[in-house]
Amino acid sequence: MTPTDAAMTGRDDGGRQGFPFATREEMENYLPYLLNRLARDWSALQTGALQKLGWTEAMMRIMSSLHAHGQMTVNEVAAFSLIDQSSASRVIESLVAEGVVVRRISEKDQRVRTVALTAAGRRKLREIAPTIDAMYAGFVAGLAPDELRTCIDVLRKLEARRAPGAQG
Repeated sequence: MTPTDAAMTGRDDGGRQGFPFATREEMENYLPYLLNRLARDWSALQTGALQKLGWTEAMMRIMSSLHAHGQMTVNEVAAFSLIDQSSASRVIESLVAEGVVVRRISEKDQRVRTVALTAAGRRKLREIAPTIDAMYAGFVAGLAPDELRTCIDVLRKLEARRAPGAQG
């Protein structure tokens, strides 16, 4: 096993686990930390751009989820948006007041309330799309299409192993 392999897998030839890390390289190559750093970097970049447009990351996640999945309950929106249910409810209320999201009573069960994008909400998403697309292109710049596909495939494989019932 090479030193790089040991740093990437968290093990050395003696079978030692990588945590606690023996070197800076081990820590920097530890996948959970790397994923968190990348997510933090993306979130900061996106938050700054969205604020200039009068949006929040939570608004964008909720509206994007509704656009991709259609009408959903608040709990479903929260899960797909990766936002806790109480925060999602507050953001949805502001989006309803703004006229970009509408609340409905479920046709299947009168006790269930769902939310959906309005035409104004779809227009608003289209308005920010060029900004988000440009940021994403910059974020993945330097990766060949096959490298990006491999990265996504590996991450999806890891995601598929999550515990049953895991949110998001």
